[in-house]
Amino acid sequence: MSTPSSGAIGLLCPAGPHDVPPGLFATKAESLGFDSLWVGEHPAVPRDITRSYVQLVNGEVPHFYTNVADPWMTLAHIAGATTRIKLGTAVGLVTL
Repeated sequence: MSTPSSGAIGLLCPAGPHDVPPGLFATKAESLGFDSLWVGEHPAVPRDITRSYVQLVNGEVPHFYTNVADPWMTLAHIAGATTRIKLGTAVGLVTL
């Protein structure tokens, strides 16, 4: 397996309950030479959807949309497991 040559390639870290633990994913990414890890979130998921939507499963919002780890806790887990990889949020809605 080849590694990124410039070190300017990042990954989106999986953060679901059945995914690899973030620290393990991060240490592997760091050892392979990736530059950054990003985490996402779904802060606003509708309770009821009244119209057709391509990602609905049997009329319901898919479980992976409603069961995603908190991005800040995930980043803290990653930071504790790595030494040089950059971290970021793909979405970060902060109440002001």
